[in-house]
Amino acid sequence: MSKLVIDVSYAQPNVNWEKVKPQIDGAILRCGYGSDIASQDDNQWLRNVAECERLGIPYGTYLYSYADNTAKIQSEIAHCLRLLKGHKPILGVFLDLEENKLGWIAPQAAVEWCKAINEAGYKAGIYCGAYYYRQFLPGIHEMVNALWWIAGYGHNSGVPELAFKPNPGFVYDAWQYTSTKLYNGINGGVDTSQWYVPFDAVEDPSIEYRAHCQTYGWMDWVHNGEKAGTEGEAKRLEALQIDPPEGVELEVDAHMQGIGWKTYKGIVHGNDILIGTTGEARRMEAIRIRCVKNPTGKKLHYQVHVQTYGWMAPCNEGEQAGTTGVAKRMEAIRICFE
Repeated sequence: MSKLVIDVSYAQPNVNWEKVKPQIDGAILRCGYGSDIASQDDNQWLRNVAECERLGIPYGTYLYSYADNTAKIQSEIAHCLRLLKGHKPILGVFLDLEENKLGWIAPQAAVEWCKAINEAGYKAGIYCGAYYYRQFLPGIHEMVNALWWIAGYGHNSGVPELAFKPNPGFVYDAWQYTSTKLYNGINGGVDTSQWYVPFDAVEDPSIEYRAHCQTYGWMDWVHNGEKAGTEGEAKRLEALQIDPPEGVELEVDAHMQGIGWKTYKGIVHGNDILIGTTGEARRMEAIRIRCVKNPTGKKLHYQVHVQTYGWMAPCNEGEQAGTTGVAKRMEAIRICFE
């Protein structure tokens, strides 16, 4: 069953995302256009991405392409990656190819975009019309690892018209079928698509997490195998927040000084459950992490750095990392899916 996804930009200023959320399944947010120039950032990008993240709306992004040489292709890639820092667009990161006069360079742009975006840890995608694909990109879908989002409006009536469903010659992942559908919370008609690929199949199975440490408080978010916490500073790790991939649900047991084992359930993407304590000067001593749901096909692993012992052996999900009964503080942790 398809999902309903809108795409918005500067053309829909000040979207009321709280009103829009119940009407949609996800959104694609324009981040900008052309080369890596700040004035070409979409002026609604920062607000839209902040609101989607605040409200837990699954989102992706796109950049409108004007590249006419290799240097500009690379600049467009840099433009998008600059704006994506710290964000998780699970619906994909799309290059919008529409300029007929630039069709001659579109194959190169598509190949270089997909390679760079995928290598950066996101899921690459290409947006275009069916005619544009047949005219300028024939066979490219077999050469790249990408999501394909194809436009075809028919009478542009606001509803899908199956008689006008585009046929680029291959099975694609999403169909943009109108620009006139109306939503409470947005002024005017909105581009709307049927989304065929499950959202949780789009996201790369990386995990983000951060540590609350003695003296420092909350430290920066890190992801997939990076260190959260400190080494060589004799600072206790006091609490964690873990943000798993979309579709993954975790359960965590934490052993805390003076408390013992406590279980934290329902840890899913975006809910920022606090594991441990803050403001009580209690050390975290050990941890167990389990997947309640895991559609990624990847295995969860974690490793902790403990007072006196240093980095201990990596653990598989459900295994104890750290110590109990010896009053040793955890100082850092690494968590990954692989």
